[in-house]
Amino acid sequence: MIENLFIMVIIFVIGSAFGSFLSVAIGRTLKGKKGIFLGKSECPKCRHHLATLDLIPIISWVFRRGRCAYCHKAISIEYPTLELLSGLLFISNYTSLLTTTGNFDLAEPPTNTVVFWIKMAYLCLISVSLLSICFSDLKTKTIPNIFLTIWIILCVPAFLAGPASLASALPDHLIALAIALIFFGSQYLLSRGRWLGSGDIFIAAGMGLLLGWQKLVLAIVLSYFVGAIIGIILLLTRRQKAGSAIAFGPFLVMGTLISLYFGNQIISWYLSTLII
Repeated sequence: MIENLFIMVIIFVIGSAFGSFLSVAIGRTLKGKKGIFLGKSECPKCRHHLATLDLIPIISWVFRRGRCAYCHKAISIEYPTLELLSGLLFISNYTSLLTTTGNFDLAEPPTNTVVFWIKMAYLCLISVSLLSICFSDLKTKTIPNIFLTIWIILCVPAFLAGPASLASALPDHLIALAIALIFFGSQYLLSRGRWLGSGDIFIAAGMGLLLGWQKLVLAIVLSYFVGAIIGIILLLTRRQKAGSAIAFGPFLVMGTLISLYFGNQIISWYLSTLII
């Protein structure tokens, strides 16, 4: 049990570190800056280069009380939020895979096979890609092409993260891809881009490749359902005006994650209620 908990802590730390890097990558990509991998981290307000102690995920922000150590101006809560979410998603990937392999027992160590950790790495890359899409859309209501391209590339070998063989998974994922393109593509064409952006079509295409058609349908339903609820809340609280555009990418990301982690359970529950 202690060994497994220690592994989960390490995974969370690694995930939060990826989130820290992702905050830099998103900011510099949206601003068209170079040096994502080689450039030094700096305060977004005073541009002072940050020391090592300023770069500890989550802890640095909390210790500095959300302010820069040099100019003392407030630093957006977006940074620790992204780091926290990334760490939690990495943990979710780990526990999800343990459940899939039938080895989710904290008294026993995880499956120590190469395949297990390849799947783990793959799911973590998927998580990072989804976070980049989500936060980019939230900040500017646009998604850089580089993030969409990486997303599609990562979703192509989706069979690596599932128990099905390539021969049985490929048709399912191709059908899902067709559903995604037809459903979202038709909306884009009919509305001439007013209902959703072209980036949403690429997100949906990746969802189809990643999830297969049943989980894709579930993810779409969840995305629109959650989007409708939050949209109504924003209107009632007057944080959103009627007829104004709202970023739909985060809802697609949310639906994808829920379907990815709990899709089989939700679909099984739904089908069992129909049979009853």
